[in-house]
Amino acid sequence: MGGGGARPDAGPTPIDVAVTADTDDGSFCLLNGSMPQERLSDSIQGNFTEVGTDAEECKAVLRFVLPVPRGATIMDAKLTVNHVTGSNFNGEDMLVHVFNTPAFPPLNAGHMHTLAQHTDAGLVPETAVIKWAPKAATITSIDLSALVNPVVNRADWAPGQTVTFLLVPDGTTPVWWFGFEDSNAKLIHPPTLHLSYR
Repeated sequence: MGGGGARPDAGPTPIDVAVTADTDDGSFCLLNGSMPQERLSDSIQGNFTEVGTDAEECKAVLRFVLPVPRGATIMDAKLTVNHVTGSNFNGEDMLVHVFNTPAFPPLNAGHMHTLAQHTDAGLVPETAVIKWAPKAATITSIDLSALVNPVVNRADWAPGQTVTFLLVPDGTTPVWWFGFEDSNAKLIHPPTLHLSYR
């Protein structure tokens, strides 16, 4: 008839969250090497987001809307992107940061300002180093849960808010740039965050 007692632990909840809105992925670059510009996609082909050490110095931003409750523990978090183009890119390191806010503003192609002007939110102290390679491949990061946990444990976190990643080059040489498929491409490999929480 049922003996009561504690219910068995159902284990971590796994979810995959893809970027589907064009305002949730893009780059902050220097137009003509000097003028700050916010891009939802690359300026020519319109189907990739860019990171690099070339004259444009692009930094990529990825916003993920998560249904995770406040105070949850992220057990595992991995980011996947699909490498579609680039120049002189041979798997150089990129640094992955997370903004220490659940309210990073959506990107806007009409903005001509720096990343610092878009938001004054600081970064979570933890940083991950990732090598992306090769072209025409979906690349999966190392576990990024240490970067995500501080955001979902903030007092102002609620389900439906965003965790926002910043991808930047690790250093300034050699000169290279890397393009990965973005949501505007409407293909099959948008940036995706695979995580489990409990």
